[in-house]
Amino acid sequence: MGMVMSCREVLLAMSSYMDSDLDTSVMDIMTRHFAACRSCSAQLRSTRNVVELISDPRALRLPAGFADRLRNRFTQSVTVSKPN
Repeated sequence: MGMVMSCREVLLAMSSYMDSDLDTSVMDIMTRHFAACRSCSAQLRSTRNVVELISDPRALRLPAGFADRLRNRFTQSVTVSKPN
C-alpha cells in the first residue's frame, strides 16, 4: 500500500507539490491523496485557480482613470470630514 500522508501534512506541503519541488515518492503519495480526498483535492484546485488568477496581469488591471477617481474621492472625503 505504501506511505500515507494526513490532510494536514498534504496541505502543509501543497506549495512544494505545486512547484514539483518534492521527492518523486512524496509527489506520488500526494497525488494519490488528492485522488482519494475530496477536501484536499478541492483545496488544490482552489489554490491553483488563485495562482492562475494573480499570475494573469489582466486580472489586476484597473480601469483607466481609476487611480485619479479614487484619489479625488479620498480628498473630498477627508476635506468634508475635517473638524473646524
